[in-house]
Amino acid sequence: MLVILGCVNSVLFGIQLDSLSNQAKKDSLIELGIRMYSEGRYAESIKSFLSVGNDTSKPALRFYLGMSYSGLNDFQKARKYLQQAVKIDSMNVSYRFQLGRLLSQYGMIQDGLREYETIIQIDSTYTSAFFHLGLIYNELRAYDRSRLLFEKVIKMNPRDFLSYYYLGTAFVALGNQDSARIFLTVCLTLNPSFVQAISVLASLHYLKKEFDEAFRLYSTAFKNHPQNADFAFRAGLCNKQLGNYSKAIVYFRGAIEVDPSNALYFAQLGYAYYHEKRFDSSTIAYQKALSLDRENPSYYINQALAFQSMDSTDRAINSFKGAIVAFRPKEIANVYLQIGGIYFQEKDYHNALSAFQKSFNYDPLNRELYFWLGSTYDRLARVQLAIIHYKKFLEVTLNDRTEHDRRDLIKTRLQLLGKKQ
Repeated sequence: MLVILGCVNSVLFGIQLDSLSNQAKKDSLIELGIRMYSEGRYAESIKSFLSVGNDTSKPALRFYLGMSYSGLNDFQKARKYLQQAVKIDSMNVSYRFQLGRLLSQYGMIQDGLREYETIIQIDSTYTSAFFHLGLIYNELRAYDRSRLLFEKVIKMNPRDFLSYYYLGTAFVALGNQDSARIFLTVCLTLNPSFVQAISVLASLHYLKKEFDEAFRLYSTAFKNHPQNADFAFRAGLCNKQLGNYSKAIVYFRGAIEVDPSNALYFAQLGYAYYHEKRFDSSTIAYQKALSLDRENPSYYINQALAFQSMDSTDRAINSFKGAIVAFRPKEIANVYLQIGGIYFQEKDYHNALSAFQKSFNYDPLNRELYFWLGSTYDRLARVQLAIIHYKKFLEVTLNDRTEHDRRDLIKTRLQLLGKKQ
């Protein structure tokens, strides 16, 4: 009997040892999988976890399996295992948080919201849940709710520069620029190199016409991110607004050096050259802009003005004509009006008349044309037509006090023309 009991105890002890050995092996595989996950070796970590078997009693195994699949962008399996981990240990906010991030990252916004809101109910001090809720509401354009969430995060963590940034952008969206500037400034106090905050704050100063401060911020952003052409371009725009055209040229050229495919950069460079009276450089810059964007009529117009300043009449007129292709009827009328003005200035009254008549065909309600048509007919000694257009100009400007000088001039001419008749 004693022999039999001894044999039974030996068998039970052996089974217990085997059980302990198996458990130790499983624990070792799980630890190996976690280490591989932390090293970013996701496929190997999955292999290690799956070799443990379907041990649903260990939520950590499910969690790290889910996170490993997430690392491989396998959304379906990542969600499956993270949901299993949350089901086994529903009070674990870390598991639930990663599930919420996964769901919201892959577009399941409402499901992500529910996970974050559940976390807050479990632990009202879990700042990451408040932060990510704020991000979601910001994305949903629910800016007032987003603002409240980021304010809570800042109360719990006053040095969270990202929350100051998102709080600032929420105030921008809500139309409260003064509050936005305060929080964006705090963000930059905590992280002076955070370029997104620099860019938004600079744009707010630019809108307030505080161009010196806007320039300081944009130039700082460009210094920190010299591969970003837009920062250089906007620094140039600030100098353009300040009338510092030579400095504007430096930044516009800096933007072009980074991105030579942007027509607007060349156009603004041409504008700055024009105001520096470097007309030849201006026309070259506008020509480059036109080579990149031939459908922008303003580039033709500005190039024409630069040619006109160089007394290059033919090239100015050709540039004006180039604009006609891209303009709408009313704008075409204005181009022909300017062409007529050039010819009139050159005392080429026949071509001036042709241009004014074309302008009239596109915009017969433009009162400027009555003055110029009358003046041109007058120079061509076509008295009757000059009188008709002069009288029409007086009629349409009857109550316009700004036209006092031209009205007096026309009245004098009408008296002289009347005598000729």
